[in-house]
Amino acid sequence: MECWKCHEINHLYYVESTFYSACNARILPEEALWQSNSMKFRPEIVELARHFIENRKDLDLKLGQIKSRYSHTVEDSYTSFGCFKCDSIFGDWYVMDAEMDMLYAPKELTHQGEIHLKQIIEIPIRHWCFPDNRQFCEQLHRKE
Repeated sequence: MECWKCHEINHLYYVESTFYSACNARILPEEALWQSNSMKFRPEIVELARHFIENRKDLDLKLGQIKSRYSHTVEDSYTSFGCFKCDSIFGDWYVMDAEMDMLYAPKELTHQGEIHLKQIIEIPIRHWCFPDNRQFCEQLHRKE
């Protein structure tokens, strides 16, 4: 993505895969623009991206700081990507547009990794349990 302010080329990432619970139920977290709740900004995901960039210096990837920035468009602060050179905000609308373009484009660079969330995500979903470890949801949440 080209920075709107200094015109430097930056690299962003997005999370394409679905998440699964311990019992293999599909998790589709609710995310909204401008609310800092995107899965791509979870510390575990950011760490995975930074680790990839560190180990692939040959690609010369430029990822700016991920932090809360003020947006004049929405008149509020939210977690965002920013330019590696001038630290200008990359607004959620433009990032979402770039993500949509990438979803349907041939994949030039992908990385697959496994993370263990440090904070539990609780989403009430009806599902059939198919846990590999035979710890069914009913057993996990039963008060004894």
